[in-house]
Amino acid sequence: MRKLLIILAFLPLICFGQNYKTSLIHYNGGVISFQGGIVVQTTYNTSAISLFERMDEQPNTTTKTIYSIAFDSLEYYGLDNKLERFFAPKAHSQQASTLDWFQDTTFTVVDSMHFQKYLGYVRGIDKRGYINTNLKPSDAIKLSLNSAFYGLKIRNKYNYSLTGVQMGVLTGGGSISTQIGLQGQWRNSTIHGLNVASYAVDNFDGMFTIGRNRADTALFFYNDVRNSRIRVSSALPDRNIYLYVVNNNGVVQYFTRNVIETFYASAGLTDFEYLKLFEVVNRFTSSMDSLRTETVWSNEDLEVKLVNNDDVGFGLRLVYQKDEKKIAVFGDSIFMSLDNGLSYPYKIQNSDAENITFGVMYTNNAIFLASKSKNLYVSYDSLSSIIERTLKDTSGSDYVYHTPVNPTYPGEYYKIIDIQRTYIDNGLEMLFFGNYGNVQEANATLVYYSPDTLKTIKVAYKFGIDSSYRDNGSTPSSTEGNYLGDTNNTRVCRHVHSTAFSGIDTSYYVGVGDSWPNTTGQYESGWLKGKYNKETDTWIWDSDFRNFGDATYWKSTGLTVIGDTMFWGSDGSRGIYKAKADQLIYSDSIINIYPEITGLTISIDFSQTGEIMALISDDFKIVHSTDYGNTFNIYSFVGLVPTAHLIYKTFSMLKQKDSDGWFHCSDNNYPATYYPGTSLLFRIK
Repeated sequence: MRKLLIILAFLPLICFGQNYKTSLIHYNGGVISFQGGIVVQTTYNTSAISLFERMDEQPNTTTKTIYSIAFDSLEYYGLDNKLERFFAPKAHSQQASTLDWFQDTTFTVVDSMHFQKYLGYVRGIDKRGYINTNLKPSDAIKLSLNSAFYGLKIRNKYNYSLTGVQMGVLTGGGSISTQIGLQGQWRNSTIHGLNVASYAVDNFDGMFTIGRNRADTALFFYNDVRNSRIRVSSALPDRNIYLYVVNNNGVVQYFTRNVIETFYASAGLTDFEYLKLFEVVNRFTSSMDSLRTETVWSNEDLEVKLVNNDDVGFGLRLVYQKDEKKIAVFGDSIFMSLDNGLSYPYKIQNSDAENITFGVMYTNNAIFLASKSKNLYVSYDSLSSIIERTLKDTSGSDYVYHTPVNPTYPGEYYKIIDIQRTYIDNGLEMLFFGNYGNVQEANATLVYYSPDTLKTIKVAYKFGIDSSYRDNGSTPSSTEGNYLGDTNNTRVCRHVHSTAFSGIDTSYYVGVGDSWPNTTGQYESGWLKGKYNKETDTWIWDSDFRNFGDATYWKSTGLTVIGDTMFWGSDGSRGIYKAKADQLIYSDSIINIYPEITGLTISIDFSQTGEIMALISDDFKIVHSTDYGNTFNIYSFVGLVPTAHLIYKTFSMLKQKDSDGWFHCSDNNYPATYYPGTSLLFRIK
């Protein structure tokens, strides 16, 4: 059953609603749900069902789902046809941990080994013991001299140095005559044509594989890194493979203080097949890890949940939420929920999904997505299909992005820190936003819009060349290298902080930063004010509408018009402000409604109902009001959430509140591989 949902990948997903709720994802005739923060199915892979029938103690629905989607993944990539053995000691029961997934066979535990639920087998430093896989390669059906791989996923749980190797072949007398090298040195090894001087990897977790898929080369993988050596012998081993032991120069060495999470033997694998197997194993073990812990903190005022963190495992990465609507990505798929995460019945595969940095939904549920790869996507049918759009320049021709000096750093064209939203302009729902770039990567700074429900996505405004942010192929951007920006515009900025729309006079606002002046003497901070003519599809801009001489005091974030009043925060430790929209040019009309703050108020949400939520990123606090800023309460995450999960980048990005009252903060503009870190859900009690 090669289901397309293999990218959901049996990983722990912290649900985006309350803990007691259950959410569902439908796929190919099956159903996946979120129970207690973990993704679960109600219909399982048939091979997984066969495995469950061999288990004395049945796993719960969450654990069954982890197994089932693992089988889906293996079958989707055809790996099930190549696997001779696949054991996962990381299981819910000791008996289940010994079962081969694809054959009615088991491994045998020898001597003293301690099983831990959802972890595997461990032992004390003075204990002896090992695992007999009961696999003799010379008798295997799918293995041959030039087509065989053997691998282990190891957890160095106690941070002990792992020396020697961990997989061997016992002789009849109980000593080890040969070995498969997996850690430390590849030495004295005659299994499967190997006699390699050394391959040193010490004191690391990970997946270690040795194998051969052609006549003259032995292959070695550590995680996703490949090496090769010339073979010297010409026979499959004719003795069983054992785990946790090695022939260390003629002495049987027992390994301690580490955990073998999976073992496999397969026919020869292509690099692509190996990498997919590596993904399956990693995600399976991460999911099992998540079942051992729950990460929720609360006190009398605040409730906080941890999501998308390495300690928990991989999960859906939320790119948009508002009320009951959510858009999330994982692997090569995009998901949508219209019931606050209770179900994710809408899904589509897209190879660029993991690079998506920005998403928004219209009132009619049309979806706009943008990626770090500078691709734009639109869906009008709840992700049944997806259309790629080309960005149009102000002239109407295709916009030409700069050619990066280093393709690894293409530019932050679709990173934003503003709240994702659309605006209603005389009945027209308008997408309007700007990029928060020139932080990690150099780029031109632009303001974007779509006037026709995403039929076209266009540039509304192009800022000039900021000499402080140039492309020299490095990160972050530099004062050296290629100039970026509109050569015909003298108005410059580093990036856009926020945008706003006023229904009073149908004006659009853009708040930009950062400096006054910058390192090259240019003035960046201020506001632009624009008027859009939908009859001619043109803009008139007042690019000097509000320039602020003290950048640290005035560079604004979270621009929002509520009624006739503009609200905003400060990216310079200066608090929260408001002013009548028609009085913004007069400094004496601006009221500081929350005083100066130690810490940047980069991300702030002003609700039309009067709620204000601001992240104080340096102090890991939130400032909250329910009455348009007449009164405020302040709540600290310090002392409630462990310090390891309080990361500046996390506290810089806020998404709107969902219908259960949860705010979401993270630096999810980029994938975890780009900004590794934590995502937090929080709500006021």
